[in-house]
Amino acid sequence: MIKYILLTTIILLFGSFKAIDINIVGHWKGSDSQEIGEMDFDKDGYFSYTRNGKKRGGKDFKASDRITSTYYYTYTKSKPYKIDVVVKLNGSDKDETRLVGIYEVINKNQLKICFNFEGLDRPKNFLSTKDIMILNRIGN
Repeated sequence: MIKYILLTTIILLFGSFKAIDINIVGHWKGSDSQEIGEMDFDKDGYFSYTRNGKKRGGKDFKASDRITSTYYYTYTKSKPYKIDVVVKLNGSDKDETRLVGIYEVINKNQLKICFNFEGLDRPKNFLSTKDIMILNRIGN
């Protein structure tokens, strides 16, 4: 009888915790210490951002005389989760630009994200940088 009570207690205890969805696909709005902007992570792996009404990145973005696409890659096996934003010249597998960062899912409608804008060293945590953004999901 004790075994059944213990098993029931464990099931109820662990069943009451809800896993946070780590899916970041969607349209997000947030701010860092300097500006307010919007980010889009689409289901096909394209990333774009909008600041001051100007959209940049995404699929087939014309930058100067070149056509590029901007992708995002997430790595969720360890915390903090890792994210890379990569710009590639269309027709090439070579990275033109790579931005590395970390993120944390606060809840299904809010993310904390941090990029290193000065190199390829990924931030280790959210305490070591000033470039933290809190993003709020807009719409679905």
